[in-house]
Amino acid sequence: YSYKRKIELKKDTLNWNSIEIPDEMYDKVKSDLSDIRIFGFKDNDTIEVPYLISMERESVAKIIHSKIINQSKTNEGYYFTIENLYPDIDISTIQLYFSNENFDWKVDLQGSHNQNEWFTILEDYRILSIKNNQTDYRFEKLAFGYTNYKYYRVFIKTKEKPELINTVLHHEIFSFNSKEYKIEKFFVENDKENKKSIIEFSTKTKAPVYSVKIKVNDEDFHRPIRIEYLRDSTKTEKGWIKNYGLFYSGTISTYDDRFYNQNHPEITLNNQILAKDFRIIIENQDNQSLEIEFVDLQLLRHSIYFKTKEQADYYLFYGNEKSAFPQYDIEKFRNRIISEPKTNTTLSEEIPIPKKEEIVQKPLFESKLWLWGIMILIIGILGYFSLKMLSKKE
Repeated sequence: YSYKRKIELKKDTLNWNSIEIPDEMYDKVKSDLSDIRIFGFKDNDTIEVPYLISMERESVAKIIHSKIINQSKTNEGYYFTIENLYPDIDISTIQLYFSNENFDWKVDLQGSHNQNEWFTILEDYRILSIKNNQTDYRFEKLAFGYTNYKYYRVFIKTKEKPELINTVLHHEIFSFNSKEYKIEKFFVENDKENKKSIIEFSTKTKAPVYSVKIKVNDEDFHRPIRIEYLRDSTKTEKGWIKNYGLFYSGTISTYDDRFYNQNHPEITLNNQILAKDFRIIIENQDNQSLEIEFVDLQLLRHSIYFKTKEQADYYLFYGNEKSAFPQYDIEKFRNRIISEPKTNTTLSEEIPIPKKEEIVQKPLFESKLWLWGIMILIIGILGYFSLKMLSKKE
């Protein structure tokens, strides 16, 4: 691990404790928070303490009615078009129901407002069914960030004919323990040639963003929008290529009261991702560009719950790219543990952990001048004896 922080436990607290992860720590941990560990030190013993990470959120899933309106086939696979009967409501999952058994398929999912222009939502997403004497397992749910389209198109890459008998769209309503976060950089570009506006903004460090609030100083608009976050960058001969992931895809509109308020025009789009750099792409079509005032972000408050059983010096460790999620028994009792009373604790400032330096074998001669000198000396000696032998022969 690269970093640690001392856990400032209150005396005589041998019970459930709660720590809120500091904002500046997100830049040092893995994106899935799997490298966090708690260790206690007492005498010569080291104690690993199980923990849970909670976002302290609640969700309610609402079923949105839909119907399958089109099926087609190509040499590469099968297409199914689904119509969302309530297109003004965001969709976060699509449950597919097949009569087929024992399959393992890759799926692409696209969304459209008019069935002419399609936007990619998922690529190479795996669904499968396993049924035998030992098990009966099915996974047919397409899960993604919030989207807002009237039509969804599912492409299944298989030669076998999928028998899709039903689809169910879900809208999840979340309530979060959140807080506002400051944006460091904000840039707006209106691309008139391609009829789109691109808003780029960044935060000081990586942050668990779940809500992007766009304040617009315009009236009566309804346009396609994509919000993306920067996954990574690749250096090539032509420069850096930025790879973006999808945060939200749908529409930005004053038509929907959930998104628009007459006194404070704003659009709030909910998802959750640990990232630093974002961009918003608004398709203006034949309209003038929207006047974007600014963008607000809301962060999730992540809390770590753990229980101490003896007095010791406890530290929170993180910053290990090779670590994976720990397997703790308490994960099976998450719902009960989250409702348990807890004592709030604090963390010390970050303490860098020095790495052991690798011993590198130094070369015998570090300077190339020594090598050139030795080569010249050897050539001179060989030349001297060659001339001497020639003189003797004569």
